[in-house]
Amino acid sequence: MGPWDKNEFPIFMKYIRDHWKYADDGYWEEDGLKYTLHTAGWSGNEDIINAMRKNYIFWVLYWEQSNRGGHYIFCPSELRD
Repeated sequence: MGPWDKNEFPIFMKYIRDHWKYADDGYWEEDGLKYTLHTAGWSGNEDIINAMRKNYIFWVLYWEQSNRGGHYIFCPSELRD
């Protein structure tokens, strides 16, 4: 088991949210199993994204989009547009 298991994905994302700076200030959005994260330029949030990126299986299964300025979208592949 791990964050790449679809049933564990929300649990993993809750763990990430608990460590995400400014999550309660609009830099973390949830829509069902779709998560939109904004780093707000904070290096700690960038470190979290870099750690997530290093987990190749997680990144392939759940990363949907990155945009300049530290904006990321994660969701299970079956929910992607």
